[in-house]
Amino acid sequence: MKIKTVSQDDFAKFKFFYDQLYNKENIFYMYFSSNLLHYVVEANKLIPSDVNIVLVGSCLTEDEAEFINKYLKKPFCSLSGRYREGPIWDLLVGVSEKNFGWIDIDCFIFNSDIFYELSKINNNDAINAVWYRNYYNEYGINENFASTYIQFLNVDIINKIKKSHRFTMLALGYPGYCNSINESSMDDKEEDFIKQKYPDTVKRTVDYIDTTHYYQILAIESGYKINLIRDLTKRKNYHSYEAIHLGEAHNLHRTLLNYDEGRIHKRFNKRFSYYLLYKNLNILPEQYISFEQEFRLNLIENKLTTDILEIRQKINSYLNRFEIDINLLDL
Repeated sequence: MKIKTVSQDDFAKFKFFYDQLYNKENIFYMYFSSNLLHYVVEANKLIPSDVNIVLVGSCLTEDEAEFINKYLKKPFCSLSGRYREGPIWDLLVGVSEKNFGWIDIDCFIFNSDIFYELSKINNNDAINAVWYRNYYNEYGINENFASTYIQFLNVDIINKIKKSHRFTMLALGYPGYCNSINESSMDDKEEDFIKQKYPDTVKRTVDYIDTTHYYQILAIESGYKINLIRDLTKRKNYHSYEAIHLGEAHNLHRTLLNYDEGRIHKRFNKRFSYYLLYKNLNILPEQYISFEQEFRLNLIENKLTTDILEIRQKINSYLNRFEIDINLLDL
């Protein structure tokens, strides 16, 4: 298995940072790269102060790092390299001594009980989650995989699986397959292991397994559970009165909408992301001015209004459908 990792310097930096943390219990890590601070600011406004949030940034500007230290008042480690999520997951697994969680920057939790319920993980549960998805059509594997957007992991189970398997949280491509999604490639041993356990993989429609999913396969096959503390998957498009997840936050300022799909939630995601950027523009580092201009041009290209009051009205109208308390978002 060829593995992509964080640099030795960044690993050492994070290890030193982790060792100095005053509180290592029930950490929820929030990871982000440059030009995404508007999500970080707004997502954290919804999180109670007693939830142990630790921020991890990569390839940030000096102004962004200064902004975080000034406005967010959370433990924060800034890594030099630019990484996809997979290597960061491997970093956390390699360093963490205690059970820990992960929350995406574009995951907005309206019911704070979710944090407390996630962190109460049973001895036989590898992961606590609120969203999952069956990937049989893609992988040929008939299992429900926990979505990474927000989840909590049992470190004891991770350490046990490490003793019997080569281990990674990375997205894995089948041998000979490589694109921008997978961060590494499985070797013949990993491929044979998966084929033996799941013979229907010959029917797969994609040639990769997404971030954390290989670990989840190992956990399931080792007799451990992927536990849903509640099933928000039944709600449409990862949007519910308890939580919403946007998805592709780093790309929303440049994607083109496919109107043939008729997906209102895609338009909401783009409007909502732009609104969060706009409302924080007066405090964000100067680089976000040009970023906002790029995003605004993308709205025009997608035939969406750039009038901020109209955008706010459309956001409120959409959230009302899910009985989301708009006041929580401070729009």
